[in-house]
Amino acid sequence: MASSFWKHIVDKSDGSPCIHVVFDNYFIEGSIKSQTRERRGEQLTPSNAPSHLQPNMTVTDWKKCLTSCSSKREITHLYTKHIASHAIYIVKPGKVVIESGGFGIQTLKVTHDCVSYVKAVCALNIFLL
Repeated sequence: MASSFWKHIVDKSDGSPCIHVVFDNYFIEGSIKSQTRERRGEQLTPSNAPSHLQPNMTVTDWKKCLTSCSSKREITHLYTKHIASHAIYIVKPGKVVIESGGFGIQTLKVTHDCVSYVKAVCALNIFLL
């Protein structure tokens, strides 16, 4: 799943030297999104959504899985771990992937042969370019 995601992202951005991937997450309880879900009567973690995702796990109902904030966080975390550990196979030489949201507030800079954290101030400058 993660491999297919990153292959799609890298292949579609073939003409660009820098790829920015930003995962949105709701880290704060009481966020507008969680309040909206509560008002609609939706649970933040549906009982039928997977409670812990694993790298080779098969998800049978994506819609239910994606209604859970914790499942979304786990998916983005798995995707981020995947690119960090397989960068040499995913990121082509000369390309840079800037990823934010998969490891909470930490932003990653991923190249063909290096994975590093980007300071928040630098991350803002990179995203504003």
